[in-house]
Amino acid sequence: LYDAEFAIYDTFIGRTVTDAIASTPRLRGRHPYRVYYFIVVTVAIAAGFYLVTLGQPYALWLLVAFLAIIMRSIAAAQILYVNKRDLPAPFKPSVFNQAVLWFTIVSGFLCASIWGYAYFAGI
Repeated sequence: LYDAEFAIYDTFIGRTVTDAIASTPRLRGRHPYRVYYFIVVTVAIAAGFYLVTLGQPYALWLLVAFLAIIMRSIAAAQILYVNKRDLPAPFKPSVFNQAVLWFTIVSGFLCASIWGYAYFAGI
């Protein structure tokens, strides 16, 4: 459960909340970004550990794991697009990094499609 949800902890909770805190005018420049990030992600992970003890329903766990795979694929596509479009030539990702991103995109959607079909078809 922990590894399947880390994408949610890091991306959607950690980065979003930390960006909001770090860009608040009264807090801007008070502490480095990483301090706010550490606090937010630590609280989110601690809450996740507590929620696991409550006995999360299996269907919800499967849904979160499925969505995490989809989110990683979407994020890889966005990273590839932004890096190729916005970075200057010396900083563009190498062929190997591009291959890893493409593998992440294709394998994520393929695995999610197969899993989704098998789950909903009752296989």
